[in-house]
Amino acid sequence: MPVAVAVAWLHLFGTTTTWATPVEWGISGLIAAGALVTAVAAWRGSARLHVVLAAGLLACQAVIIATALAGVRLIDFDLFPDRRLAIVISAALVLAIYGLVRGRLWARGLAIALGAVGAVSGGLNAVYFWPVTRAPDPLYPEWSMGMYIQMWVLCISALGGALVVINLVAPAVRAAFAARAQNAAWTSDHRALRWLRPMVVTAFAAVPMLLVYAWLQPIVTATQTPAVVLAAALSLGGILAVRGKLVGALLLVLAGGGLVAQTAATALLASPDQHGIAGYYAIFWLPAALVALACGVRLAGPTWRLLRGPSA
Repeated sequence: MPVAVAVAWLHLFGTTTTWATPVEWGISGLIAAGALVTAVAAWRGSARLHVVLAAGLLACQAVIIATALAGVRLIDFDLFPDRRLAIVISAALVLAIYGLVRGRLWARGLAIALGAVGAVSGGLNAVYFWPVTRAPDPLYPEWSMGMYIQMWVLCISALGGALVVINLVAPAVRAAFAARAQNAAWTSDHRALRWLRPMVVTAFAAVPMLLVYAWLQPIVTATQTPAVVLAAALSLGGILAVRGKLVGALLLVLAGGGLVAQTAATALLASPDQHGIAGYYAIFWLPAALVALACGVRLAGPTWRLLRGPSA
């Protein structure tokens, strides 16, 4: 990660710094410091340091969103054009931070999902902005500086999200959280429950991208409302599942089938020039769908026996 941050910062700051304000410099420095401390935490095997780093990165994002909602723009870029989305993401961040501080295993899953979404979304979009930010365009200086700022935002999202994930998947962190959740469904080795953990995490990751699609980029109008419904179903199912409720797992399985339909309908009904956008959202939706369906297969037998009750 220190190498990845160094490459990104050399790309962004190596040819011009005209676009950068003290805010960009400060946040860039925090990401660089976070990458270095992550390496130290991994070397020392310190679960506490890993968790503090992940929670701190999430808290920084929550603060930035809160200032934007308050009408204070720290950077010359509209991070969340839709207030509803900003509120939902900030609420998820606060919930994840609270759970991490309390050592809750579900919070680790939620934070990993949020970090993964930021890393993948920022990384995929940064690919398109990388060529136009190799050097300033002297013919269109204002546009060029705007591209640099947007590329910087994407790099912060990608690198910050990756740091959150790396810190929380560290072996020391995994062992520490598992030790606090002994005899819980999340730590069970039963074959029917091994898919529960990835199903909940991928569901949490699909929710924000369903809302981004519905509220910011509904390329197929017919799939806009179903996206919101699926986001609500995945959220409710995830909450119930982490509380050990079978109905939550079943709701996630059903929502997984809905995600398959959502992805297929969006891809088939989208105009040819929007197939790339449909594919972008499929990257976030299909993992949740496939894992949920796989978990449904595993849960089918035990659930059927439970519904039938004890045999005579």
